[in-house]
Formats: sequence, structure tokens, C-alpha cells
Amino acid sequence: MKMAETIRLVTSAATKARVFNQALIALLLVLGMTGCAHQRASTATANHCPKCGATLVHVRPGMTTIEDIREFAAHSKLPDRDQIVVDGWMHPGTYCPNGCYEVLETYKP
Repeated sequence: MKMAETIRLVTSAATKARVFNQALIALLLVLGMTGCAHQRASTATANHCPKCGATLVHVRPGMTTIEDIREFAAHSKLPDRDQIVVDGWMHPGTYCPNGCYEVLETYKP
């Protein structure tokens, strides 16, 4: 393989990686997933509250049902649990049932 061919292959691979990264960022913006990627990654994989160890609940649009939200609120120690049970709505995010941890997320349409 000649030096020019090697350079062309390396450039091509680097270009593909850059284009892939840009496409991925564009897709995340289109889906409305904004916010700190580090924060989302740490909360998306965490199953237990870092403060008290309770099992965290992840509220996601289109994935978490009204019944799920009401059941979580009814058995939680959140100060506004009665209103959440009535409304059946919580802001998307990750919540500790003891109320000691929450990370809110924003999704744009």
C-alpha cells in the first residue's frame, strides 16, 4: 500500500467518525433530548439513590404511564404526593421515593 493510499484511508475513517458524531448529536436534538449528557448518563444507569440507597424511579414521556406515576407517588414520601396522585403527572426525570434526590430532564418536541 502506498503512503497516499494510507493517508486517504485514515482521513476517510476520521471523516466518517466526525460525520457519525455530528449525525448523532443532530438526532438527539431532533428527539428533544437536551441537557447535560453526563448527568443523563449517570442517572439513566443508576438504580439506587446516591443519598439513601432507595430504588430510583425514572419518569420518561411516552414510557411512564399515569398509573405508574400515581402508584409511585402514593407510596412515596414526596411532599406533593397527594397532588401528583390527583394529577397523574410528574416532570420527566429521576426521583427518589424518599424525596432526597431528583434530576429533572427537558425534552423538546
